[in-house]
Amino acid sequence: MAIISVVSSLDSLHATKGYVADLGRAIRAGRLLPGTELDLREAAEKLGTRRSLLRGVLRDLEAQGLLHVEDATHATVAPLDVSRLEHAFRLRRLIEVDMVVAACKVVTDGPVAELAEHVDSVPAMDWRHDGIYEEHSAKFFGVLTSVLTSVELAVLKEVTTVCDRAARIGFAELHRARTADLNLFTEVSREEVEAFRMRSAAGARETCHQFLDILQELSGTAFRAA
Repeated sequence: MAIISVVSSLDSLHATKGYVADLGRAIRAGRLLPGTELDLREAAEKLGTRRSLLRGVLRDLEAQGLLHVEDATHATVAPLDVSRLEHAFRLRRLIEVDMVVAACKVVTDGPVAELAEHVDSVPAMDWRHDGIYEEHSAKFFGVLTSVLTSVELAVLKEVTTVCDRAARIGFAELHRARTADLNLFTEVSREEVEAFRMRSAAGARETCHQFLDILQELSGTAFRAA
């Protein structure tokens, strides 16, 4: 009986962690908007787990600023933090542009070809889809690994993550209201690839600024949508 109990507890913990991981991805992707309420009692029943265990695992999302666990039965998707977001964009402009320029000068053909293949393989940079967004991010960071230490890459990824949620909420709103502007992402991404191919530092700098400008505008749209 003790072994069965341990196995059951492990299954429950695994299911709970999987649910929370999926929840975190949905919040970061903008599929769950700020203010969305979650019924922890109902979620725990569906998972076959204790509410105390679920609340404990949800604390990770709360620490990341994605969720507020209000009481034993309810949690709410956290609002966007405008001051934190503005700070993140300032940091990205300070460090990301120089990193892109540095990478442009030394990157080998392989990572650039992978980024180009990804950009060419999708008709539009539809960031509502996790696969497209995550693959683009992976290919972009793959180009930067030629000039970044593991610590620098981790810092840039962390700052980028702060911007991701608002940008993806904004993208969904753009897709709904201003579909004519969606090609901007694909166009800028192709210009970025061409700058890497041509080893054009000026081109890389310009396209990086353009990309960040678009992201920041989208983030403003997210605040209005949320």
